[in-house]
Amino acid sequence: MSPAGVAGIVTALLALCHPRVGEAQGGPPLSLEVRGGAAAPVGELAEPAPGLDAGAGPRLAAVLAWHFTPALALYGEYSRSWLQCDRCGARGIEDRVEDAGFGAGVEFRRDAGLRPWLRAGAILQALVFRDARTALASERAPGFRLAVGIAIPLGPAVALTPALGYGAYAAALPLGAEGAPAVEVQQFTADVGISYRF
Repeated sequence: MSPAGVAGIVTALLALCHPRVGEAQGGPPLSLEVRGGAAAPVGELAEPAPGLDAGAGPRLAAVLAWHFTPALALYGEYSRSWLQCDRCGARGIEDRVEDAGFGAGVEFRRDAGLRPWLRAGAILQALVFRDARTALASERAPGFRLAVGIAIPLGPAVALTPALGYGAYAAALPLGAEGAPAVEVQQFTADVGISYRF
């Protein structure tokens, strides 16, 4: 999906949520969320060539959100995934690759029932390769990420937040000659978080 397509989705969701934007709030509540789960690469990154034959691995993330209406929030995120890398060992580096970076965007939420939510945002990510002594990273590259989930209340300020997500960006692999072609990094994620609302 192109950035223009993501912008269209965000615009449509903003229009749906517009009637609630003006609702008065008792302040700008913040939430901090810690997430853990798995990431599964697809597309070029998971292919034997020209990709890295990458496989699924664990993922961790931390999300800070500002809920300025019951239906809308702005969020910032840091995430890191550790993916299996079957072709990396042949290049003298560890048989895993890390996908790490930052993201920011808008969260749309229905504050009733199962409290479903959707996050749509931009990301700035890089692939990190390691050997016994050094780490080699691609330049950070922009992309996008979408995630859908539900918030299951565990108390007045705590919620369990299982979710599914998808993200994509293009990374120039720092393993060959300068000017090597970029590889499309695409991942599906499944994780669960614990959210605390201040």
